[in-house]
Amino acid sequence: MEIFILSDGYIGGASNFLEQHILYNVKKKNTVYLFDKNYKKTFPNLKNNKFLKCIRFDPIKDHLKVKKIYYDLKNKHIYFFFTNPVILILFFIFFLKNNINKVILTLHSGIFSWSWKSLIAMPVFSLISLKLDFIIFGSISAKNWWYSKFPWMKKIKNNIIYNGIDFPEIIHKKKIKKIRISFIGRLEKENNPLLFVNLANKMSDNKKFIFNIFGDGSFKNLLKKKAKRINFWGWKKRSIIYKNTDIVVILSPVNNFPYVALEAIAHGKPVLTNSLGDIRYIIKNNLNGVVVNNSSLAVLVAKINFIVNNYYKFSKNGLLMSRKYDVTESCGKFWNFITNANYYFRKKKFFIQ
Repeated sequence: MEIFILSDGYIGGASNFLEQHILYNVKKKNTVYLFDKNYKKTFPNLKNNKFLKCIRFDPIKDHLKVKKIYYDLKNKHIYFFFTNPVILILFFIFFLKNNINKVILTLHSGIFSWSWKSLIAMPVFSLISLKLDFIIFGSISAKNWWYSKFPWMKKIKNNIIYNGIDFPEIIHKKKIKKIRISFIGRLEKENNPLLFVNLANKMSDNKKFIFNIFGDGSFKNLLKKKAKRINFWGWKKRSIIYKNTDIVVILSPVNNFPYVALEAIAHGKPVLTNSLGDIRYIIKNNLNGVVVNNSSLAVLVAKINFIVNNYYKFSKNGLLMSRKYDVTESCGKFWNFITNANYYFRKKKFFIQ
């Protein structure tokens, strides 16, 4: 099997997802061509491998070069795998012209940030998707979101396959003296980082707590101006993030099935969240974290103190509950479904959510 991974350089859930599937397929000795203008930054955990060919192209700006590489290969039975619906629009005629029937598209939380570009691209994409034969959603809430905005997409057959996570080696501290509370993700409106800053500011007088922001985005300068006592780390490897984190706070209005929540419990870190969506399948109230239904700073502060007082119970439960989200099993289901869908459904094209 040969796979073209077309990455737009988006760092977050989309890049985590692609990286997992790159590693899975390389391990299976499938040849992967990764197209990304700065792949070392987007995928810092990838290592040189004879089954992985990294090409420094932007699939959108350099789409003609990507197509040329496809034409130069003798094997035309290649899976195209990408996360940006703009790429589907840009390559759509190319796919039809060359009878390419193995197309995989994954969509992640950035799609919920409306802009003039998305207002144009998303309706166009939803109409193009009617030419596809099957949809795999990553969560129930994502499925409901798309169907509520573009109800004609209900005509396409669908399935749901949840993402997974790998399990790190956990080193427990005997006693926590300082409580390090972290926001992890893109600093964009849909993740509500401003509420995290307001929470940190409200608790800034208590020296027992240390507040961290891991990530980057358009809100970074605004957040730095408003923050009283927050460490801004930028993007860091997971090992660094969770070595400097005791509690993870997720405050986006909707979160479908976030890697941050999976990673947190896999590292034994309790999660505080007020998000709607399938994140509530991962974080169970008073078991591996706390789920609240409002954004009151007073409530959030109280719940952080509640987590601290029950820390080791939540940590242990998180580790146990994370085991059902094994990344190898998740990727296996994903690719087994794709490679066997022709047999089961007599279908050829895919749109993956």
